Amino acid sequence: MLLGLRFRPAMGFVASMLFVTCSSGGQSGPTAPEPDPPAPPPAQTGAMRITTTTSGEEGSLDDGFLVVVDTLPPRPIGSNGATPFWGLPIGAHTVRLDDAAENCSVEGENPRSVSLSAQDTLEVAFTITCAPATGTLVVETFPEGGTDPDGYTVSIDGGTAHPMAIRDSVEFVVSAGTHEVLLAGLAPGCIPHAGNPRTTTVGPQGRTGVNFHVACPLTGTGGRIAFYNDAGGDWEIFVMNADGSDVRQLTDNTAFNESHPSWSPNGARIAFVGTREDPSTGIFHEEVIVMNADGSNQVAVTNHPLYDASPGWSGGNQIVFQTNRDDPSAKPFDDIFPDEIYTINPDGTDPRRVTNNTVDDIHPDWSPNGAIIVYSSEVSPGNYDILTIAPNGTAVVNLTRHPATDWRPAWSPDGTRIAFHSNRDGNFEIYVMNADGSGLQRLTNSLGDDFHPAWSPDSRMIAFQSTRAGGDFDIYIMNADGTGVVAITNNGSNDDGPAWTE
Repeated sequence: MLLGLRFRPAMGFVASMLFVTCSSGGQSGPTAPEPDPPAPPPAQTGAMRITTTTSGEEGSLDDGFLVVVDTLPPRPIGSNGATPFWGLPIGAHTVRLDDAAENCSVEGENPRSVSLSAQDTLEVAFTITCAPATGTLVVETFPEGGTDPDGYTVSIDGGTAHPMAIRDSVEFVVSAGTHEVLLAGLAPGCIPHAGNPRTTTVGPQGRTGVNFHVACPLTGTGGRIAFYNDAGGDWEIFVMNADGSDVRQLTDNTAFNESHPSWSPNGARIAFVGTREDPSTGIFHEEVIVMNADGSNQVAVTNHPLYDASPGWSGGNQIVFQTNRDDPSAKPFDDIFPDEIYTINPDGTDPRRVTNNTVDDIHPDWSPNGAIIVYSSEVSPGNYDILTIAPNGTAVVNLTRHPATDWRPAWSPDGTRIAFHSNRDGNFEIYVMNADGSGLQRLTNSLGDDFHPAWSPDSRMIAFQSTRAGGDFDIYIMNADGTGVVAITNNGSNDDGPAWTE
């Protein structure tokens, strides 16, 4: 019994022993957790403060710069300013100052290398010195009309006067800023357009131009120019010298308009378009009328109840004109119907139809020898070309063949060229071509419209009407190559339809 008690221990003791044995042997049961790795130390950063100090004469200082740290985006900074950069990593950095004006230099290294310590605010100072800022002022002169043979002088801000030819270009290096330019030594009657003196602003290292277009009285330009003007509320015929002097009114029909003058070959008479009453019917209608060069002895050449207009006088002492008398739908004063070209003697005899079609034929003019008539024709809807035709209606030739509007052809007195106006390049300008249509040349190039060319008697110059000065039409003249343009009227009203005689 005693032996049995020794080898049969209590069950709780056995279980306890088994538990201890298993735990100590590592064969089963939970595993203790691994510890977390240590956290990295916080990143060390610093700050940088960039400053600029700029010196120089007043007006020469730069208006600011750009500062670049490493590859960060550029940051603006004033000419005497400061800007901070926060949170930059410690260590080496590159700092650069950009966008300095050409007259300003940065002292010392640029870019420069710096080293930033932890929790440091590093001061990086740039010193800039600006020399006086300069630019180039270019003064140019252009003659218009007559010339001033001994030229001019030009001075800047009342300084030394420098000589200039009538067509010249002179450059001045001046300080940046505003300057006054004075053109002096002008001959009597020579006037620069757009004022004199002229004020302009020159930028640093820039180029600024001041152009003086000088209009002088015309010398050696003879003859008289007839035109029509609306100053009195209606259109009347006037005449003046070719330099714009001695303006005289020839007609005074306040009830109706008088327009489109044309000189006889010897300059003794003027044909024009006027309104007259048919004594047999009491109806008013536009007719071709002839008067003496002083406005006296006005006699109607045509007498038709419809519309006769745009007379042109030939060297053979005939008159060509346009009319809608052959259109059965036409009415007096109504020029929206197709016109035809007619010729007639100055005494009203022998009217003859030249063109015969269903399109609009207008603005006729004779060749100097009277052998050919040049005119505008609506070759397709809205498209007018310049054509020539024999007085008997044969030998029609299209000279321009362009989809734009070509109007008012005028034959040069020497018979070699034809001038006209056209909108083929946008607005209306004056063009010239050889009598056979070759050698087309554009003569004018203005923002306004240029119309109705008329040759001088010696074929050296052309008169025309233009809105280039803004507003109303004025009469201008120029050389036959388009140079030397000068206004000869400027009266606040419309001056149209020039015609030139000796």
